[in-house]
Amino acid sequence: SSGINAEWPLRPGAVVESMLAVVLGILATFHAPTSAIKCYNDTNLDNLQDYELEIPHSSTPEEYKSYWRNWHNNYILFGKFDGDPTVGTTIEVGYYANSSAISLISRVVVDCEANTWTSYLVNNVSLVEVLYQTGELNTSCTEGERFDLWLHTMQPLMINWLYGDQYMQYNITDETSTENFLRNHRNNRHEPYVPGRDAKWRNRTVPLPAATGTDLATRYTVHTTGAAYVTRLAFGECVAWPDHMSSNCSAAAAWIVQRSGRDPKDPLPGYNGYGMKEFGAADIAFAPKCVNDIYYNNLQTMIHPDEFSVIGSTWCCCVGMLTGKVYQDDPDKWCQTNKHGSCKLKCMETYQHSLWQETSDTEQ
Repeated sequence: SSGINAEWPLRPGAVVESMLAVVLGILATFHAPTSAIKCYNDTNLDNLQDYELEIPHSSTPEEYKSYWRNWHNNYILFGKFDGDPTVGTTIEVGYYANSSAISLISRVVVDCEANTWTSYLVNNVSLVEVLYQTGELNTSCTEGERFDLWLHTMQPLMINWLYGDQYMQYNITDETSTENFLRNHRNNRHEPYVPGRDAKWRNRTVPLPAATGTDLATRYTVHTTGAAYVTRLAFGECVAWPDHMSSNCSAAAAWIVQRSGRDPKDPLPGYNGYGMKEFGAADIAFAPKCVNDIYYNNLQTMIHPDEFSVIGSTWCCCVGMLTGKVYQDDPDKWCQTNKHGSCKLKCMETYQHSLWQETSDTEQ
């Protein structure tokens, strides 16, 4: 009834061996429970200006499922401006393949001094690195403020870059940035096609005119200058929100919806004007569910599916009502598959009667 579309593209043939692994190399990092649920990895970074994430690939063709592995992954970078960002401050994030000839897949640079963003790629015809698109920042970099930068991968040549609540691509009305295509939902799941039911038109971002796709990705790199420092990176088929919002569920939910694929023109109480349509990085169905303006529902039933999900299923997890974090930081124990509402978790361990009672009192 809310207009939320919880459908998701299933990745056929996914195998455990293709799971993204992390090799965190020479830079100092540390792990702690953070505001993300079932990401492949969520790492706190110690105010770094250079960081590299290695994404190893299987050497066996039969196990090489990276094409499907890269559907709907998010790389969510968090940072802050410590000092005046209007002088000599840039944020550069690159996605690379393991190729000596053509390694760059896509790269973006946020230039705070010039108040611009610019994307680059290696052109699939000239095989030379070129400037792809550029634009102005909607919000200027500000001393003391936090920032977030997303890379959302969908298919090898279909990605979205987001800087906060701004997509770093051209508007949907520009024919060079989107295209219409006929999608068959059922055939994506290897089910019989039903004429008149399954044919559906929608918009999507136009594939990059790049020589290399995300299916060959092996490295994600970050380099900042000036006052920009990175504090955290979460990645996987998941969503994450800033740690400072972990005690305010409605703020975390709104933050996700603002970066989601919903149409900002669609009416939705509390979220009018929120969303990025085709350029979004998540479905609003996967924003955290709240019991009032502050507390998280102790049972979250719409957690983003991943390669270990049952076909057509999301995850459900027990989380802390005050933090939204998986109980005991142990998703293997406190998360289950949730196909057609089949979740068996009761989550009494995370139920806090006083908080639910406070909700009831507020509603009266």
